[in-house]
Amino acid sequence: MIVNGSEVMEGQWGTGIAKNPYMSLQYFGKKGDIVKLKLLDNKNNNFFVETVVK
Repeated sequence: MIVNGSEVMEGQWGTGIAKNPYMSLQYFGKKGDIVKLKLLDNKNNNFFVETVVK
C-alpha cells in the first residue's frame, strides 16, 4: 500500500495461504490523500488500484 508516494505496507504470502485470504490494515489518513494498491499474483499478473480519500 502506497500513500502519497510513501510505502506504508508490504506483504508476501506463501503457499500455505487460505483460498480466500483476508488482510487488514488500519490507516489514519486525511482528505486528499492518494492511496494506491499494487498486487502481483503467482502467475505474474499485476493488479493496480488508485483512489483519493474524500
